[in-house]
Amino acid sequence: MLLAGHKRSVLVGVVLLGVLGVESAAAAALETSRRAVVIAITSFAGERLPTAEADGRLIANTLQEADFDVLLIQDPESKNLSETSQKIEEHVNGSEVALLYYTGVGALRDNDVVLQPSDAVPSSKGKPEALTVGSLTKTLRKGAGAAILVLDGIPAPLITGERLTRSVSPLRSGVAGGSAVDGVILSYSGAVTAPWVSGSTGANGIFATVFANAISQRGVSLQQMFREIRRNVREVTRGTQVPHTAGDVALDLVLRPEVEDPIASLQRPSLDQILWTLIKDSADPADFSLFQETFPSSLLVERVVARRIALSSGKAESVGTLTVTSGSASDAQERDAGRLQSLAFGVSVDRAPPVQVRTWPSVLPDTPNGLATLSTRCDEVAGDPDDPMRLSPGIQWGLVNMRLAARTCLLELVRDPDNRRLMYQVGRILDMLKLYTWAESYYRDAARLGYSAGYAKLAYLHMTGRGRPVDMAAALPYLKAGAELGDPRCRTDLGFAYLKGYGVERSTDEALLWLRLAAASGWPNAMDILANMYLEGIGVEEDPKAAIELFQASAWVGNTNAMSSMGRRFSEGRGVKRDPAMARIWYERAIAAGNAFAPLYLGQMYRDGDGVRKNTARALELMMLSAERGFGEARLRIAELYEKGRGVSRDLEAAAFNYMLTDYQSFEHPVQPEFMQQAKERLTVVMAKLSDRQSAAVRRRVDEYIKLNGLPGR
Repeated sequence: MLLAGHKRSVLVGVVLLGVLGVESAAAAALETSRRAVVIAITSFAGERLPTAEADGRLIANTLQEADFDVLLIQDPESKNLSETSQKIEEHVNGSEVALLYYTGVGALRDNDVVLQPSDAVPSSKGKPEALTVGSLTKTLRKGAGAAILVLDGIPAPLITGERLTRSVSPLRSGVAGGSAVDGVILSYSGAVTAPWVSGSTGANGIFATVFANAISQRGVSLQQMFREIRRNVREVTRGTQVPHTAGDVALDLVLRPEVEDPIASLQRPSLDQILWTLIKDSADPADFSLFQETFPSSLLVERVVARRIALSSGKAESVGTLTVTSGSASDAQERDAGRLQSLAFGVSVDRAPPVQVRTWPSVLPDTPNGLATLSTRCDEVAGDPDDPMRLSPGIQWGLVNMRLAARTCLLELVRDPDNRRLMYQVGRILDMLKLYTWAESYYRDAARLGYSAGYAKLAYLHMTGRGRPVDMAAALPYLKAGAELGDPRCRTDLGFAYLKGYGVERSTDEALLWLRLAAASGWPNAMDILANMYLEGIGVEEDPKAAIELFQASAWVGNTNAMSSMGRRFSEGRGVKRDPAMARIWYERAIAAGNAFAPLYLGQMYRDGDGVRKNTARALELMMLSAERGFGEARLRIAELYEKGRGVSRDLEAAAFNYMLTDYQSFEHPVQPEFMQQAKERLTVVMAKLSDRQSAAVRRRVDEYIKLNGLPGR
C-alpha cells in the first residue's frame, strides 16, 4: 500500500531471515541450534496496524513449536535501533539456524528495504542507522552464516518485485551472472495492498496465516514450503497476490522432520487421540489444561499432564523458548483470533461473488431462534464457502488458521457429537492437514447423515488423488449421491464427467441435464461450462447469443472465467457486436477478480493497439501477471516480445527463460498443444544463438525458479 503523500513508501508485513544448513538430513535438523527474532510494529505514524501484533505472535508461537528459541521484540523506537540491532546479534550469535521476522511498515531506498520503527515518519528517506534488509542479513550471516528474507506486503507490480529480488543488496551479485549469493534466499508475498485494506481471516493477515500453516507441517522441505505458500496465497487471494522467491537453491532443509507416531497409523482414532496429535508439539500449557478438562478419562491424560508440567518448568523437549521484550506479552493470537470482519473473505478460487452477498457482521443479531442459535465458532473459523449448507460466509481452503480451527472445531464436536456440519468441518481441517484417512472417515459420517458437501469432498479425494491414486470411477458414486441431494458442486462435476467421459461413458445429453440443474440453482461454474457448450455447439446447436447470455449470467454472480470469456466475445465480435472498449472493461473486471487468462488477453490488446493506445510496457506487465497466475501461454507471448525486441530491449536470455517455462507454467491452466510446440521450436532456435555460458545461466535460472516457485510436490 502506498501511504498517502509518500509514493515510495511500502508496507512490509513480514521479514524472515534464517540460517539453514545445506543438504541437512532430518535427524541432523533436530539437533540444530535454532534462534528466531520476531519484530512486531503494532502502530505506525499514529495508525494502528490491526493484524501486526497477532501476526507476530502467531509466527513466534509457530517457530517456538518448531524448536526455535524466539525473541519477540514489540514496537522498537528510533532511539532504540542500535540497542535492537545489538539484541538481534546477541540472540542469533553462534546459532546454526537463525530467523528474523518483521511485521510492520517499510520503504524502498537505494535498492534496499528500510524497516521503519514504530515512531518513524513514513518516508523513502531513511536514516543511515535504520534497520534494513541488507544490514540485518549481514548481522545474521555474521552470527549464523546464511539468510532467508521474506517480505510481506510490498505493493509493487510483479515485474518490479522480480527486479527487486535481483537488486536488493544481499542478492546484488546475482544480477550479472544470474547466480545467487551462497546461503541467501529472498521471498516476498507479492501483496498489492496493505492487509487491512485487502482483507484478512480476522486477527491475522493472509500471508501470515498461510506462512504459519506451512511452517507447522512435518516432513516438508524449505523449498517445498515456499512453493506451497506461493500456491496457497495465490489461490486464496484469487491471484491478486502472488509470492515470489529467488536465491540459493542449494539451501534446503526439513524444518520439522517426520516423527514416528503410533496414532497416525490408526484408521479411525478417537477425538482425544486426534486432538493430542494436533497439540502435542504446542508450547502453550493452556492447550494441555484444556485437553485434561475435556477428556478427563482419556488414556493420554498422563502424557498430557507430563507435557504441561514440562512446559511450565521450561524443560519440555522439541520446543524452543519465547522471550518478549519492549511491549505487551498479551496473547493476541488467542484473543479474538479468527473473528470475522464486516466483509468476510468467503470466496473461491474461480469465483468472486458480489461483495453484497459476502457482507457479514462480526457479531450476529440476538434474534430468538435466529442464526446465532444455530451457528458455532467453528463455522466462523472453518466454514466452507462452497458448502450449500454452511452457516457463515466460510473461509477459503488454505486460509484457515489451522492452529485455531483444529482446537475450536474438535472441542465443539466433543460437545455436540451428532452435529453433521461439525463432522464435515472437522473432516475438512484434517484434509487440509493431509490426514486423508481421518478426513475421509468424518466426511463419510457427515454424508451418511445427509450432508451433501461430505459427498462432494469424498469425490474430490478420488478426483485429485489426495492420499490415493486419481480414480474418477471411484469418485462417480459420491458425485451421484451428492447430486441427488442437490449439491451444486456434485451436479457440476458429474455433468463435466459425462461431458468428457471421465470415469464414465461419455454422454453430452446426460451432461446437459446435470449442468442445467446446477446452473438453474445459480451455480456459476455450471453456467460457464454450458456457455462454452453453446458457443462451440457441443451437445446442442451452436448458438453464440445463448452462450453470451450464460457467460453474462455466470459473470454477474462471480465466475472469473466467464468474465474473461465476455471480454473475448466482445474482442472477437462473436455473439455480440465487436467492441474493444467493452472487451477491455470485462478483462479489467476479470483481472481485478484474480483471473489468470484475462491479463494475457488485455496485454495483447495493448501490444497490438487494439482499441487502446499501444503500450508494450503495459502489455508486458499484464502478461507477467498472467504468467505468475499460472497461465503458460503468457510465457510464450512474453518470450516472443524479448526475442523480437518488440517494444522492449531484445534479450535472448529472457526469451529462452520464458520459452522454457511455457511447458512447466501450464500445470494449472493447460496450454494448447500447438502453442507448446511453437515454444519448443523457438527455444531451440534461440538457444542456438546463445553462448555456452549464457545457455548455462538460463538453465540455472529456470532451475532456481522451478525449485522455489514451481508446483508443490515436484
